[in-house]
Amino acid sequence: MHWFYQSIAAALLIVPAWLAVGFFQKNFGLRSEIFLVWYMVGVIPGVCFLDGKIFSSSLPIIVIASTILGGLTFGAISNIWIFHAVSAAPNPGLPLALLGITNVLVFVGAAVLGRILPKYFEQAAFDYHHLLGVLLVAAGTALIAIKR
Repeated sequence: MHWFYQSIAAALLIVPAWLAVGFFQKNFGLRSEIFLVWYMVGVIPGVCFLDGKIFSSSLPIIVIASTILGGLTFGAISNIWIFHAVSAAPNPGLPLALLGITNVLVFVGAAVLGRILPKYFEQAAFDYHHLLGVLLVAAGTALIAIKR
């Protein structure tokens, strides 16, 4: 499946999870970080089942350890904070819109890293047409964040 359609499908599939955070908090007193843990307990075997190649490659232990360490730090902290924000916000879509700011950082960062460190990063497509689209999304995010 083309990356564009995968992105749209993934976005549609994640909507119920984001809406469920508030539902479970309100109806069962389930704190957002506990929801996150149980949700991820379902994600891990699901990914392993749906992509049977997860354990088929022989990666060096340093690569596996580095990936796990990244998940334990960046992944854990960012997910705890965003799940907290979703459960505390007046509308769960607001924190997710603010999370969209990462689009600009990743879009520009990928292009810069691909150019200055080509040994470690793939050359990322970069043109002003796509940059304008990403900036428009960021501008919309800023409008959402501005409180009247």
